[in-house]
Amino acid sequence: MSIEQYGKNFPILLRTPSPRGKVELLETIGKGNYGYVYRGRLVATKETTAVKVVFLKEDELKETLLEMDILRQCNHPGITRYMGCFLKGLDLWICMEYCGGGALDTLYRTLRKNLNEDQIASILYDTVSALDYLHREVFLIHRDIKAGNVFITENGDFGVSAKLKSSNGRARTFIGTPYWMAPEVIMTDPESSSSKTATYDTKADIWSIGITAIEIAEKNPPLNDIHPMRALFLIPTSNLGLAKPKNWSKPFQDLIAECLIKDPNTRPTAIQILNHPFFAKAKNLDRRRIIFELVQKVRVIREKKKAGLDIDDEEDEKKEEIPQKVLSETMKLAKKAQNASNKDVSSNSKDQLVDVSIVIDNTFKSFQETQPAVKSVLLWKPITSVLKLEVQTGDTLDNRYTLIGTTTGLYFIDMERDTGAGEMIPLIRNIRFKQIEVVQEYGVLMALSGKHDHIRQYKLESLRKLIKYLTGTPVSAIMHPDGSQDKAEDEDLYKHLKRDVEDEAVLISKWTSDYIKILGTKNTQYFNIQKTETSIYMGALFRQDLLLFQWAKEPYLKFMKLKAFWLPETPKKLKLLHDGLSIKEICLMYNNESNLINLDDSKVKEVKVHKEFSTNSNSKNPKWETFSQIPFSDSKLKELRELSEKSGTINKKLLAVGGNTPKTNQVVGDRYFLATYDCHTRVTDIDAQPMIGSGVGGWKSGVTWQEPPIDLILRPIDFVIAIGKQSCQVVDWKSASLVQEFTLDKEGIAKLICDKRGGILCSVERKKRGTVVFKVYEPNVSLNKGGAKVINSSDDITKS
Repeated sequence: MSIEQYGKNFPILLRTPSPRGKVELLETIGKGNYGYVYRGRLVATKETTAVKVVFLKEDELKETLLEMDILRQCNHPGITRYMGCFLKGLDLWICMEYCGGGALDTLYRTLRKNLNEDQIASILYDTVSALDYLHREVFLIHRDIKAGNVFITENGDFGVSAKLKSSNGRARTFIGTPYWMAPEVIMTDPESSSSKTATYDTKADIWSIGITAIEIAEKNPPLNDIHPMRALFLIPTSNLGLAKPKNWSKPFQDLIAECLIKDPNTRPTAIQILNHPFFAKAKNLDRRRIIFELVQKVRVIREKKKAGLDIDDEEDEKKEEIPQKVLSETMKLAKKAQNASNKDVSSNSKDQLVDVSIVIDNTFKSFQETQPAVKSVLLWKPITSVLKLEVQTGDTLDNRYTLIGTTTGLYFIDMERDTGAGEMIPLIRNIRFKQIEVVQEYGVLMALSGKHDHIRQYKLESLRKLIKYLTGTPVSAIMHPDGSQDKAEDEDLYKHLKRDVEDEAVLISKWTSDYIKILGTKNTQYFNIQKTETSIYMGALFRQDLLLFQWAKEPYLKFMKLKAFWLPETPKKLKLLHDGLSIKEICLMYNNESNLINLDDSKVKEVKVHKEFSTNSNSKNPKWETFSQIPFSDSKLKELRELSEKSGTINKKLLAVGGNTPKTNQVVGDRYFLATYDCHTRVTDIDAQPMIGSGVGGWKSGVTWQEPPIDLILRPIDFVIAIGKQSCQVVDWKSASLVQEFTLDKEGIAKLICDKRGGILCSVERKKRGTVVFKVYEPNVSLNKGGAKVINSSDDITKS
């Protein structure tokens, strides 16, 4: 849409001047989905300003212009000052008072120690004073009070960012950030039964002040480790407060308790809060000096970090320091790759797959085909030489790179480069990787890694940059892939902008360490990730606890805890079972039994062994080996998508976090599984009861494998693949007849390290010889991801 079209509905845009000759951009200070934030200068007054550049969006324009109009009305030293607005193309430049001290949340996170009560009192007193002005003079409810919206100038002055909504009297709009939301605001959610009658007023901001007080004191709001959608259910009924109240004074505890009174009618106003005993001392403190000294302390820490000096972090967030030797080796490897690239430009087209399989010494025996294949289903090809490394895990990235995790680091093989012998290039060194999984749609690599076995969430964007660097791409080309330069007509706007050129070693360190640790996952044994039509979930085994996480979208962009379960003992395997929309049960497999946890009521039941399984068992100690959910058919997936709709909430933050939610009172339908007890696999229901009838095809009598499988790999419509420690068998999807078989001699041990479509990876270890990683090619497997007749609810399927 052009600016002229926007101007028909919003005439003010046609009167908004261009920034040319009026604003100079000096430095980039922030970036988000909305656009960029720059430190700039107003040419006429020479004043420093924060310039927020926002791309015009029709659905947000009315709200943005309303906020600007409200900002013009505000005149208080505690409210960030509006300094003008400009329009360049479809970019709206909003100029605000520049707060060089930064946001309060970044300030307290930079400090190793918690703030003391004098500092907290100084911060809260000025914040509540600004809030009192909004409530009584401008008649506004802020609705998003939190440390991230409180900014501090370099001189120690305050500015509450005006994410404001006009509201005379009471409001019924569901707006805010989950952890800081008052119970009465939560009740206005359109999906709540009380939404038609629920309202709230300025007292909702007082609740947020109480949560912000806890956040400043303890560096996080209550329930911060819980998924935001789950937190919304807990806030109205939970008694929130300081995690360690004994560390704080009685007046401070009482202030928080007053702010967090659930009944808004008895909750104090902003002016009453200012007269609370906790602020009696703050009124006489030199608050500006206290905050100025705090800002200077943070500035010193930031400068030390920029200089590469070690600053102590909290244990749960501390990252392993990258030794200088590792950085040097990485840079040498990249330089070697660049030189090779310059001397000999590869003759292979980048769009053409190069076969990097290699020839292995005949004495290292691998899988041998022991039965003539009805048709070639699998093709085993070694992609590494004999390794002296302990291979733990693997995955594929971008259909090009094979990632291999070992006890000494993470390696990659570029499948489009003829490296001569399936060369494994070290990507991240000196860190143990026990399990990895690429979640490409979400831009992350989940890894169970490090000396304390945390679950880490690496950014794929940074790993891709590191891979490019290690395969010979110059740093300049990585940082500016499109060779972008400012257009000539924009040169005067950007000519003062600082173009920081980072040191090569600093960039390598950034790319290697661009991860977060998922809170509460230290000493994790195993994790399992499951996607549904609406979200993605992760189950993690942590000592004798089972944690269930769900992905939280913007602004969180990480897995956050939904539920936790205590287990009497640690299971060997876990599977997340879903109805297509959300996780419904968790299957836990132990040495002697398997249990199902129902997530709706948290009840646990044992999976009974049907006689059809027990009579087909030959082992001395049989147990459940697999419980693989059969994917839904294409028609069922379409039906599920229709059941899923956008949430009724109008809170954009929650809509982004929660994504699509299923319609209520809808039955998703039957689910079927391939359950394996000992060596025998049958089509079953959720209770592991075998199914019969025409719908199960050749699976009516089940399949008995050569040995208990490590896992089953399902290729709906085509095949089911069972990989054991010394065998690999393939059966037809519909008939269940054996079509291909491979075996390994007793001295070799196979391990399935990745089972993605088009990316099956197995390692074969031989004692005293080493390990070879194989890629298992599937030349005849169709691209269809749907299920087959065994899961079509219209078929004749009954329990045996």
